[in-house]
Amino acid sequence: SADWQPDQYHDTFQEKIMQLVQTKAGEGKIEDVETDPGEEERKSADVIDLTDLLRRSLAGKSSASKT
Repeated sequence: SADWQPDQYHDTFQEKIMQLVQTKAGEGKIEDVETDPGEEERKSADVIDLTDLLRRSLAGKSSASKT
């Protein structure tokens, strides 16, 4: 296999997309796109400290096994 030479790589897809955007912009065919009001932004999940839960769980079992 040959060594990677990024200067030889030519991204034709990006060029075609940019040409399309420039053409539409030149013709005044650009529209503002609003987001759907029903769409909510993705919220990050609540992070739970599993080590604390595991410690409490193990502490509860050790006291229960002693009786």
